[in-house]
Amino acid sequence: MSTSPLSYYNIELVCNKCGSLNNRMSNLKSVRDMLKPINSICKNCGISLNPFDFLISAERRYEKFV
Repeated sequence: MSTSPLSYYNIELVCNKCGSLNNRMSNLKSVRDMLKPINSICKNCGISLNPFDFLISAERRYEKFV
């Protein structure tokens, strides 16, 4: 097995209240741009999502090829 030199990024927008995944993107965008398609409302619990209340964390992942 070899490891690809390319890494892929997944940006996930998760509600802090109910933990549901509201949006997932593979390109870097601001939190505000990620909230636009869902009208800044959690799809599961209906809470209003504020772009200033988000924590951003990064994790590097590599795609493995056989």
